[in-house]
Amino acid sequence: MCIPRTFFAGALIGISCALPQYGVGQNDTPREFAVAGDRDGRLLERFRAHLRPRLEREWRLGWQLAHEMGSAAVPVLERLFRDESNPAGRLAILGAIGIAEGSATDRFVSDRLDRSKQTPERFFCLLALALGPERERGGETVAELLQSSTLRDALRVGACAAGRRYGFLPSDAWYDDRDPGVAAVARYCRARAEDLSILKWLRSDRREHTDLVLRGALLGVRRAEELMPDLEDIVRARLGADAEAGPVASCAAVCAARGINAAILYARAPDGFPGVVTIPVLVADPQHRRALADRLARALVSTRVDALARLRLAVAIALEMRPDSIERDLAGIREQDVEVRRAFCIAFARRLYQRPREVSAFREVVMPECDAARWVALARGQDVEDTKFDDPELNRGFSIAQRRALPAAAAAALLEDALWRSRAHLGRAAWEAELEFVRDVMLAGSDEGHAKYGVGPREDAYFARGLTRSDAVFEVAIRYYGFVSSRGSRTPGARRLR
Repeated sequence: MCIPRTFFAGALIGISCALPQYGVGQNDTPREFAVAGDRDGRLLERFRAHLRPRLEREWRLGWQLAHEMGSAAVPVLERLFRDESNPAGRLAILGAIGIAEGSATDRFVSDRLDRSKQTPERFFCLLALALGPERERGGETVAELLQSSTLRDALRVGACAAGRRYGFLPSDAWYDDRDPGVAAVARYCRARAEDLSILKWLRSDRREHTDLVLRGALLGVRRAEELMPDLEDIVRARLGADAEAGPVASCAAVCAARGINAAILYARAPDGFPGVVTIPVLVADPQHRRALADRLARALVSTRVDALARLRLAVAIALEMRPDSIERDLAGIREQDVEVRRAFCIAFARRLYQRPREVSAFREVVMPECDAARWVALARGQDVEDTKFDDPELNRGFSIAQRRALPAAAAAALLEDALWRSRAHLGRAAWEAELEFVRDVMLAGSDEGHAKYGVGPREDAYFARGLTRSDAVFEVAIRYYGFVSSRGSRTPGARRLR
């Protein structure tokens, strides 16, 4: 049964964690401000204390506060923005508004995009939209921006990346096939699907540009008929004998996880088995997960699998384990470190909450030793002793579940969100691949971006015209990307486990 996201939100109100305090007004939590508003100006002063100094730690605290409050923070942040004259401070406040999300965020960011005459500020607005959630409507300002034939490439690339979140296909006015970044985002947002002019970039001698365009093309494919005729051969050639070619392999796996062109990943493996780097991405799709179920345990113990991939493989095993595979699957899990065992138990407990009819088949199975095994016991209807988790939300939910007061659907949602926060969630692979693409097409060619994320000489990295590599906007933008890509207390609706 499909349960609406609104049900999860309502069911979880009573189990939200006690949030960290932020310095000004120690007794006020973001939730209390969200309910009561900022009647005495304390919230404004709290945001001012965090977002005005040019200190990354303070920015992160301000952004975290905005994230926890959501759209209720936007009116206060708007007031702070109007009073701020320092460019870095204005960008940090814009970042907080972007992180708050919701319709109020969209209205304010779109208004700044329309009214501002400063290229750095408009660029940052587009970055906030491009890194944000998918939206069902809106985006008129972004669409209008792309109508301009004189738009600078930095804004052209940003607007197209932002357009992907609104799901619209830009017109042809904005396109310039002389720029690899424009070619890459064109395919990323599924524009000009029939245009083969990007083949010159896919066959370029500049590996950095080729990979960027190839990643955009793979991430943009939603249906098999959208595949370019030569794309499969180009991907095969790029991966060569090694199917672990970093970001390209991950994007190819995201493409395959949508049920498209999986042969790219299987063809080079000697036994028809995809590489260990791409398996944790593929298993986000239920069909691939079932097809690979008998081989997941083998991949888990491979020396080529990193710690993050092991977490996701453990979740995939928990979702697909059968009564006749218990011994094999649990043997591999028990050999892993406590983080992997914990991810397995949380995912398996979620499964039992979602499918209570399976409880009888697994009632006597001894779970791997870790604190999260008690969640499995609760899902099986057993009494358990108190325990403490590193995740505060799991602590709050656990005490309610012990009293049999937590609905099964709410428990399943709570456990899935815990997987998201720990990065073990299978839906994070595609989300991370998209954010990394936006980073590399908008940020990585700057001085700040290359110092943190660059590979090879800085001059070889793609950088759109319209800003300088040393522009001050990147000081805030790089840190904003780092926060957005690491945060997330709730699983985005479009990324939920299937």
